[in-house]
Amino acid sequence: MIEIDEHALNALLSEDPGGPVVMLNLLRFRPDGGRESYQRYAEALSPVVNVRYGLQVDYLGDGGRALVAEAGAGLGHGGFGPLSEPAGVRRHDS
Repeated sequence: MIEIDEHALNALLSEDPGGPVVMLNLLRFRPDGGRESYQRYAEALSPVVNVRYGLQVDYLGDGGRALVAEAGAGLGHGGFGPLSEPAGVRRHDS
């Protein structure tokens, strides 16, 4: 899991030019049920997270062949969408 660095978050929020923050998730799944496990997690969490943090999913889908990656390290699934405001990033951290 990637953790948000507090200093980087503070810099992002202090330099806010206005407008939404776009969140990008790039996922690879373990072959032993990782995709199915993530699907259950996303279905249970999405309604709460989307409303609480103002997340809007603009794209969600499977990745194809990776242009720049080591063999076997391609994207399995990905999605992106804006948070309603940069402060949503701070609320996520609390």
